[in-house]
Amino acid sequence: MNKQVFFDPQRKRWKRLRTIFDVLALCGLILGTIFFVGLVRKRPLPELLLSSQKRNYRTLANHPISKNQKLGRSAHRKTDTKPSDVPLNSGEGLRAAYYVEDDPASYSSLRQHIAQIDILFPEWLHVVTPNGDLTSYTIDNRPYRVVDGGNIRAVDRNSKVADTITANHVNLDVLPLVNNYDPVHGVFQPEIGEFFKNQQARDNFRQQTDRFLAANVSYRGLSIDFEAVPSDSQAGFRSLIAELYNDFHNLGLRLYVNVPVRDESFDLKFLADHSDGLLLMNYDEHESDSEPGPIASQDWFIENLKATLKVVPKEKIICALGSYGYDWTTRLPEPVKKGKKAAPPEVLSAVPLSTQEAWQAAYDSDSEIDLDDDTLNVHFAYDDEDTHVRHHVWFLDAVTALNQMRAARELGIQTYALWRLGQEDNSLWKVWDTPLRADPNKDLAHVEPGYDVDT
Repeated sequence: MNKQVFFDPQRKRWKRLRTIFDVLALCGLILGTIFFVGLVRKRPLPELLLSSQKRNYRTLANHPISKNQKLGRSAHRKTDTKPSDVPLNSGEGLRAAYYVEDDPASYSSLRQHIAQIDILFPEWLHVVTPNGDLTSYTIDNRPYRVVDGGNIRAVDRNSKVADTITANHVNLDVLPLVNNYDPVHGVFQPEIGEFFKNQQARDNFRQQTDRFLAANVSYRGLSIDFEAVPSDSQAGFRSLIAELYNDFHNLGLRLYVNVPVRDESFDLKFLADHSDGLLLMNYDEHESDSEPGPIASQDWFIENLKATLKVVPKEKIICALGSYGYDWTTRLPEPVKKGKKAAPPEVLSAVPLSTQEAWQAAYDSDSEIDLDDDTLNVHFAYDDEDTHVRHHVWFLDAVTALNQMRAARELGIQTYALWRLGQEDNSLWKVWDTPLRADPNKDLAHVEPGYDVDT
């Protein structure tokens, strides 16, 4: 009997066929895997470098603000006069604020409350070398010369402030603040004394400020904030202020001078006579180099205003208010033996806080915030048992600001400046325009979250 053609009793052909199927399945798996990975990791092909077709498009220009267009008026204003042209404390209270470039919260506050600000003092300019050069800093704290040969370099990063003012159509004057603060080292440079003593350096500073303001015609002048001025350099400081004041008034510009309270080395009468106004920094009763305590107790605040009014007319005073705090760290107190007085706590460190950071610290430590009856400042304390230290936190909020504005108003002061945007109690803006008519039980009952608080 003949065998069938495909008869394979030993199944050799089937084994070879199975091997082929297995190899094909493996190849298919590999190809599928490669295809899937390719889909996940695919990259777009580079664009062809072909020139686009030129179109005859014509932009429709935005309508600029007309010279005759009426700008927005703050709720506390009575006229549309430019703020820096309004006599201080003359029946129309002005509101000013300090702005810093290196804190995003400061810009957030400016954008949110710009309609309630008449004069802005942005911290853009610094003198940190004895030759009096105007210096500014990049976002990563690299210094650069503002007046660089024939060029005047911009200090308003990306024109944020200018664009915000234009977009909101507000009647606001900008007077850049110049100080001797070095943000790299975090100190007010004491070398400022050599600058004041050197007539050539003072002349260099004046020439550079004249060129800077001539190139930035929207700025209405300067705010001077030179701190830690050595006593033997005060004469040179006064000479510089007098020289600047003479220069500025010939150019129709304004000059404001920041002065500390209770510092007899500053001649307040002379500085007031040679400026358009003094920014009285009525805070830091206790600060980072002192023991813990109130930042600006109510009686202390009022006495400072009364003492200043004895030598400076109210038409030359802007009362600067704080809205910030300090966190002092001390060692945990040792047990006190009966009959002996406890030693004052040793301060290990002190750091500034925004009002929001103070609230956050109170929340995190389950602390109760107390309004001190004697000072009318708020504070709390807590122990860090892990590091064996005690924290003492004092700060200024909207309640203290309202009390201070009302007390200043009774003395004839109705022009205020806020130190500073981004650190403040956000509910302050509810009473900022009309402190005499404010109802704290209603206006300050609910506090909106600030700019750097966990919510």
